[in-house]
Amino acid sequence: MARKTKTKKTKVQKAVGLRVCDFAFPGEKGSYWTGIIGVIILFGWLAAGAFLMLNKPETAAQKFYIPLYIVVYPIAAVLIGNWLAAKPRATLMKKAGRQSKVMNNNFADLYRVLARQASLLGMKTPPDMYLVSDPQPLMYSLAGGRGSIIASQALRDAMAPEEFEALMAHEVTHHACKHVRLDLAETFIRSSGLGVKIGLFPVLLIGFFGRAWAELIEFTADRGALLVMLRPSILNAAIVKFAVVADPNAGITREELQAYIDSAGDISTDAKQIERHFKVGQFMSSQPGLRERIEQLTEFPRTEAGQQALAKMAEIQGVSVANIPQRKAAEDDMEQMAVDETDQLTM
Repeated sequence: MARKTKTKKTKVQKAVGLRVCDFAFPGEKGSYWTGIIGVIILFGWLAAGAFLMLNKPETAAQKFYIPLYIVVYPIAAVLIGNWLAAKPRATLMKKAGRQSKVMNNNFADLYRVLARQASLLGMKTPPDMYLVSDPQPLMYSLAGGRGSIIASQALRDAMAPEEFEALMAHEVTHHACKHVRLDLAETFIRSSGLGVKIGLFPVLLIGFFGRAWAELIEFTADRGALLVMLRPSILNAAIVKFAVVADPNAGITREELQAYIDSAGDISTDAKQIERHFKVGQFMSSQPGLRERIEQLTEFPRTEAGQQALAKMAEIQGVSVANIPQRKAAEDDMEQMAVDETDQLTM
């Protein structure tokens, strides 16, 4: 049986002191606490009202229970929503069996990557990871215990090894930042029927008060993945490729996308590259948040906070900041092309 490996911080990590706040997207924590405090105030007010209404002799035995139920309700809604969202996926993991779990003696190469990424982000133990035989290219996270990352072999086959590692780093960052439980519950309830929405409405209220939190955590996870990989070109390519292979209606072959990313052809003279440029541009403009993620990844290393975080991570990994590869021209084209395409569609 493989031992559970604890990823301890090295002396360099402790001295450098990279923290989540060094790469958290501005406003993410504020948005989270706005949602949480908003719900606390609302349900605290409802509990106080119930307490006052029940403060009568004939209802004295009940007055301590109903307000308590009201206060606990939002917490229970998050936990129940998370459990409902994870249940079918947990069944998939159970069906896949122990042979799908990434461990020292099973998918050892992925386990080394997983443990290293968790250690770089300051986690004492890496989340569990499962590689399942699913025809759909997927990767997502579940809460509970150390947390879990579920990925399909189809996604691994569709990506270059370093691109797959970049997607792993994105999910590991979600776990390091403790995003998973609330995000999973919100995502599940938003896509559920009316009955679930009504029964677990406190979770929707957290999302309402917090508004942009679900989007901001994706920017934070991208930043964490960028620090782990120290290669912006790999992460940008992974984000766009994942969006393409996950959308059956993308209309872009893997070969076309790879040729575009590799700049296989001059945009001013190569007709095929012009066609690829247009197709990828249309696709990126049709994907909610995709262009914004590319833009934010471009901007982060240019900010003072980004430069400081990169310097800390470079020191932890024992490399020079000057040796971090710069973005390729094709990725600059991605960002500008998405802007141009959006402008064309709104004209």
